[in-house]
Amino acid sequence: MPTLTVFAAAPGNQRVGMSSSTAGHEWFRIDEGEGSPPTSYGFAPVNEDTHSLSEVVSSVPGHIYETDTNVYVNPAYSRTAQITQQQYDILQAFGNDPTSAGFSLNYNALTDNYMSFVWAALAQIGIEYTPDVRVEGNELCLRSYQIVDGCQTSNVLFEARDSISSDATFMLKIVETDDAMIVDDMVNKSPNESSRRAIFCDSPLRERN
Repeated sequence: MPTLTVFAAAPGNQRVGMSSSTAGHEWFRIDEGEGSPPTSYGFAPVNEDTHSLSEVVSSVPGHIYETDTNVYVNPAYSRTAQITQQQYDILQAFGNDPTSAGFSLNYNALTDNYMSFVWAALAQIGIEYTPDVRVEGNELCLRSYQIVDGCQTSNVLFEARDSISSDATFMLKIVETDDAMIVDDMVNKSPNESSRRAIFCDSPLRERN
């Protein structure tokens, strides 16, 4: 039975033969089974380490990499599910030529990025990206969100979760919008380049389902 695995690497994830990941990364791997080797597909800028933040926001040439599973050391998250042979064939076709499904190979950190690539692939087999903000009793439940100016803090809090008491409180500001101009304005007005990069980080470690 074929399988699909989705991976997410957190900011700072070590990479083989490269600098550590600044914003984190996501990719998917398909395995047909029956002794055939699995294939990974991830989307990132060509010569990623040479581009500045302003360049990847505006748009730079992107490339589909089949080496992410071997490059990213111990990614923070992975989830595997069985898929049909038809779904395997669809994901393989998309990974080999995403432009045939309308996905641009010009990497833009705000629109056409590693996350949108994975979700575009999943959409081909009927798994849709559904951002959600809702109130349930005294809890605010968030799904599929971005963190701006607090990505590293969130990662530290997760790593120290066992030593944080139940009465600890943290200040949080939530903005819900579908307007790309508002998103761009939030990025540009973040206090420094390091914090502006946080908007590109989306790891399940920071998400509560």
